[in-house]
Amino acid sequence: MANLQLQDIVLHYEETGTGQPLLLISGLGGDSQSWAQHISDLSKNHRVISFDSRGSGRTSAPDRPYTIAQMANDTSQLLEHLNIPTTHILSFSLLGGAIALQLALQDASHIDRIAIIASAGNLDNFSRSILNSWVSSRRSNLSREALVRLSAPFLYSRSFLNDETRLESMILSTALNEFEQSDHAFIRQTEAILNWQPSKNLTTIPNPVLLLNGNEDQLVTPEQTNELAKSLPNCTTKQLAGGHAGLFELPDIYRTAILEFFNAPTATAS
Repeated sequence: MANLQLQDIVLHYEETGTGQPLLLISGLGGDSQSWAQHISDLSKNHRVISFDSRGSGRTSAPDRPYTIAQMANDTSQLLEHLNIPTTHILSFSLLGGAIALQLALQDASHIDRIAIIASAGNLDNFSRSILNSWVSSRRSNLSREALVRLSAPFLYSRSFLNDETRLESMILSTALNEFEQSDHAFIRQTEAILNWQPSKNLTTIPNPVLLLNGNEDQLVTPEQTNELAKSLPNCTTKQLAGGHAGLFELPDIYRTAILEFFNAPTATAS
C-alpha cells in the first residue's frame, strides 16, 4: 500500500500481481477494501491497482465540491505516477462507472478494455430520488449501522436480504469499516454523480466496453444499462443474477464474466 501526493489531496492506492494492468474503481461510498474478495483471482494474470477515490477510504476528503472530471484527473495522475501507459478498467456502480467513462472521454488511448458493473449514463428520476434520500439520511443523526440498513434494500437482491446470516454479516462489516467515509464526503461524491452529464460525448469512446447488470438492480435498472449501451459504439451487455451489489452477492459468477471479457482475444483487421 502507498500514498500519492496530488495537488490538493493525498491518494491511497495498492498494487497486487503482475501482468496486464487492471485498474479497479470503486462505487459511491466504497474504497479499495471493497475488492477484497476479488483481488486474489484478478491478480493471477494482472497487475491489479486499487485505490480510494477522493473522499473515501484513506484518501483525503476535503469538504468542497467534487466533480467526475476532477476524480478522473486524480485517477489519470495515479496511472502516470505508476508509469502505466495502458490499462484495463473494472469499475462498479454509478461513481465508478462515471469515472471510468470520463477517463475514456479524456484520453481513450491509455485504456484497453472497460468493464462497468451496475452503472448508467443519464439517471432517471427514480435513481435520483434514491441518491437524494441517501444524502438526506447522511445529514441526519442516524448511526452508521442504521445508514447501512436503510440502503440495503436498494443494493441487494431479495434472496440476499432474506438470508439473515449473510445480511447481518454484511451490515456488521460495513458499519465497522475502520476507514468509514465521512458524511460530508459521501454527499460530495453523490453530488458529483448527480451533476455529471456525459451522454452527448459517449459515442466518441472507441474502447471495447462490457456493461454488467443484476436482474434485480433497483438503483440502476437493466433498461438504464441498455440506454447507456446505445451510446457506446463498441459495447456488449450482459445481465446476471443479483441486485445492484451482485458483484459482491455472487462474486464467482461476476468475476467469471469479467475475466472472460478481459482475456478474450483482440480482434484483428482482415
